[in-house]
This record gives sequence, C-alpha cells and structure tokens, in this order.
Amino acid sequence: MLSTIVSTYIILVELIFGVLAIFTQRAALSSKNQYSIIVHGLAWSVEVLVSVSSFFILSLFSTVGFATLSFIIGFILLIVGILYLYMHVNS
Repeated sequence: MLSTIVSTYIILVELIFGVLAIFTQRAALSSKNQYSIIVHGLAWSVEVLVSVSSFFILSLFSTVGFATLSFIIGFILLIVGILYLYMHVNS
C-alpha cells in the first residue's frame, strides 16, 4: 500500500496533467497551422498517458478511497474535454 502523502502526490500529478491535456487540446483546436496540431497532439497524448497511469497506479497500489477519488477526477476531466471538443465542433 502506498502512503497517504504518496497517494496525494499521485492525485496531484493526475490533476496537473489532466488539466494540461485539456489546455493542449484547446490550443490544438484553435491553431490554424497543421504542424502545430501534430505537435499539440503528441503533447496531448503524453499528458493523457501520464494522467491515466496515475489512476492505474492508485487503483493497484493504494486504498479504495484514493482509487475512487482518482476515478472521479479522471471522469470529470474526461467530461470537460469532451464538452470542449463538442462545443468546438458545433461552432
């Protein structure tokens, strides 16, 4: 089992990289340069990978409470990203 402080740090990593992924998605969608979209897409994939990896680490090695909190945070980040993408496609 991971300690409480380590689990808290992992949740912070998930939050930071999840929010960065949303901002990177926003920058890629607002860019008119095709090369910029590729670079933002690569950065976005790494940020999502780190955020999802944080959830998997907590779900395997931490308590049920931290794993549930990490799942809820990830689900909220997913909804925000999908809503932003949906609003961009509609406009």
